[in-house]
Amino acid sequence: MAGPGTEIRVVRWRCTQHPRGYIESIRKGWALAPFLVRSEPGQLYSPIEDIHVRHLYPALLALVLFLPTPAAHAQDPVAVDPTIAKVEFENDRIRVLHVNYGPHQKLAMHEHPAKVAVCLTNFHMHRVAPDGTPSEGTCPAGSVTWREPEKHAVENLDDSPAETIEIELKYAHAPANAASVSGTSIDPLQIDLEPHHHVVFKNQYINVMDVRIDPGDTTAYHTHAHDTVFIHLSDSATQAQIRGKDWDPAHPSKPGEVNFDNDSQHPFTHRVKNTGTTPFHVLDIELLP
Repeated sequence: MAGPGTEIRVVRWRCTQHPRGYIESIRKGWALAPFLVRSEPGQLYSPIEDIHVRHLYPALLALVLFLPTPAAHAQDPVAVDPTIAKVEFENDRIRVLHVNYGPHQKLAMHEHPAKVAVCLTNFHMHRVAPDGTPSEGTCPAGSVTWREPEKHAVENLDDSPAETIEIELKYAHAPANAASVSGTSIDPLQIDLEPHHHVVFKNQYINVMDVRIDPGDTTAYHTHAHDTVFIHLSDSATQAQIRGKDWDPAHPSKPGEVNFDNDSQHPFTHRVKNTGTTPFHVLDIELLP
């Protein structure tokens, strides 16, 4: 055990995935105490600073050296592997991630707040929790699910790529509770009562609607009054008409295209026509106040 006057070095290591940007370990002379540095997949460590500490008394040294090693912490998926997870859009309430896995590709341990996950392709996945518990899941193309906050590593088990859109909710601070759809059929229609808008699920945070319009068909007038994320699932073209105005020019859409409208600031009433030759399919995800 070191006594007064023994030189101790605290080595600060650059850690690309740690929230602080660095972690610290202990040197006694030049012998690194490696058990104080725990690595995770995707973390890169390099020494950036030696902090000399002299006259460290035995009791203090014992306390420092035998503190328990912190458990491995999960990371932001974008920081863990930006080639897989990319930010599509972000504001003070949400972050939208576009996630692309190659065949059998893995995304190391990471974490999410509560989120809505949309599979753009079929996705057969293997997940591992921080405690090592494994699980498998499948997500058909076009499906949408609600996920509470979670930490996991994910592997694509398919021989083909997998693609998802994930909407992380920064304002969801408690478990979700299902909410019912209510209202009266008036003109213009409340959006989730419009016949082409089918509610997939609704809770205190979001209202998820599956919208399908056949070629040549037109929705009834309906009102958008909440901020909304639109995730397009088809290759098609539509035309919109705000009530009392002329039709807008036709607008094409592509599968995987994501749009955000701050409709809470600028509510409007319109109807939509499918001007293409294929069914129009989009998910409307309203962010509730």
